[in-house]
Amino acid sequence: MIKRAFKLKRAITFPPISINILENMKLNDDVYIVIDEETEALQILYHGGGEKEYIILVPGDPAFVVLKLSKNGKKNLLDAISKLVQYFKLDKTLIEEIEAISEIYLLLDELTKKSMKNKAKEILDNISPLIREIKDRDVLEEIISALKIAIPRIAARKIINDIEIPERVMMYFSREELIRIFMEELPTKEIESYIWRFIKKLIE
Repeated sequence: MIKRAFKLKRAITFPPISINILENMKLNDDVYIVIDEETEALQILYHGGGEKEYIILVPGDPAFVVLKLSKNGKKNLLDAISKLVQYFKLDKTLIEEIEAISEIYLLLDELTKKSMKNKAKEILDNISPLIREIKDRDVLEEIISALKIAIPRIAARKIINDIEIPERVMMYFSREELIRIFMEELPTKEIESYIWRFIKKLIE
């Protein structure tokens, strides 16, 4: 699990929150809430497993959510946020959006550098005969520069097309938005280096 931050589609403001109010809220025994005094962020922490998991709501316009969670911890954390949303009379669609983001988080957690490399190799294998035919070095340099940008994006699109995206995610994010998120979160710089090494071998 790694920490990831996502911008929310809506602004968030919290009413004045006291420790007493939070202590009186009925939450799972493994979940507790901490207020960051500087940012006024609500940190919902789960200690049910071996590693600390959390969802942090950072208020503002734009607002952000920071996640570090597993499939097991997700339900406990989302249940706690649902209670917060009800208690503070926040927009109920907030919990739906955070639930969609948590699904994206878990998808990204499953995808590895290896999956991106495999998809990039698949694309390069398809176009390598064409690359070998190009003899003009100036043309090759321009094409390689373009491919280093295009192939990670194509790979991300193909990965998204190959996996089953939960319906709740598609209610909040278009495929283009998902591609952008995957491009930001997956190791595209390493993939660009891999593409360069692959093509270099072709033209040597």
